[in-house]
Formats: sequence, C-alpha cells, structure tokens
Amino acid sequence: MEELPARSLQRPRGQRLEGLGEPLLARVPATSWTQALELTPDNFSAREELARLAQQRDELDLAAAQYQAAWKLRPARRDLLVELARIWMEQRPRNWTLTSA
Repeated sequence: MEELPARSLQRPRGQRLEGLGEPLLARVPATSWTQALELTPDNFSAREELARLAQQRDELDLAAAQYQAAWKLRPARRDLLVELARIWMEQRPRNWTLTSA
C-alpha cells in the first residue's frame, strides 16, 4: 500500500471539519479549545476554532474576542476581520445607523 505524504492529510485553510452530515466543530465542546488556550495562549488554531464554534452557537461576545485575538496573532488573515465585522453587525442595535460627521 502506498504511503501518503503527511501534508496531504492536512485540511486546506478555511475548510471546515465535517462529520457525518453535521459539522464536527459543533460536536467539540468549547472547553476543549479553552483548555488548549490555557496551556498555549498564542495558539492561533485554537483561537480561530473557538471563535467559529462560538459564532455557530451565537455566543457573539466570545466569538468577537477570539477573532480579534486570532487576528493579532496573524494580521495577514483578513478573513478574520470579515468575520469580526459580521459579528459586530449582528450585535448592533436594530435602530443603529451610520451617520456622517
């Protein structure tokens, strides 16, 4: 049997982990990610995954904090800012509007 290179087993950036019809991420308890962050606070992957999990569960304050922390670790990942903006738009009051100064 041919051995696959380790690189081919990694998931591409931005691709979500999928289980049997339901995202695997939704089945992982948030405590797993928070425990990982207690051990390694600069763990980008744990921050990103915790942010996505919190966003899926409508825990928007937690999601926003983790997206910000992840972006500080990898500022080139502008997609994190897009997700953060989406959360801020969901959190804004319904009667909130932009005004020009």
